[in-house]
Amino acid sequence: MPILSSLKAWTIAASLAFAHHAEPKNPVPRPMSEGLAEAIASEAIANPLFAGVDGPQQTAALLVVFGFRESSYRSSAVGDGGRSCGVFQTPCKETPLGDVNRQARIAIRIMKRSIEAIPEHPLALYCGGSLERGSSLGDLRLIAAHELISEVPLIEGEDEQ
Repeated sequence: MPILSSLKAWTIAASLAFAHHAEPKNPVPRPMSEGLAEAIASEAIANPLFAGVDGPQQTAALLVVFGFRESSYRSSAVGDGGRSCGVFQTPCKETPLGDVNRQARIAIRIMKRSIEAIPEHPLALYCGGSLERGSSLGDLRLIAAHELISEVPLIEGEDEQ
C-alpha cells in the first residue's frame, strides 16, 4: 500500500498528466492544490474503493479524473443548476464548499454506493443517476483512471516523521 507522501506526490503528477491529455492545447494546465492532493491521498488510503494493494492508487486515480472533469479541481464549483457542488460535483445539500477533505469523503461514499448497486458499470449511478444515463461516462472515466496508473509511475518513499 502506498504511503501518504508518495500517493500525494503521485496524485499531483497524475493530475497534471491527465489535464495535459484532456486539454492538449492548453500549455499550462490548472494545477491541483496541495490540499486537494492530500485530501485525495488520505481518503484513498483510509477508504479505498478497490481491494488489494493497489486499491488506494486506483481510488486516487479515479478521484483525479472526476475532479478534473467535474470542476477542473475547483472546490467552490457549483453546477447542475445549483444541485451539484465542489470538486467532485456531489449534492450541494451535503457538500461544504471549500472543504476538500469532506468533498473527497462524500465522493468516495457515493462512488461506493454506485459500485455496489451496478457492479458491471460501477460508476453509472454516480455519473448519471441511472444505468442508462451514466454507464458510458462512468466506464470512460474508469478507463481513464486505469490509463493514468499505467502512465504515471508511483514512486514509494518513506513518510517524513
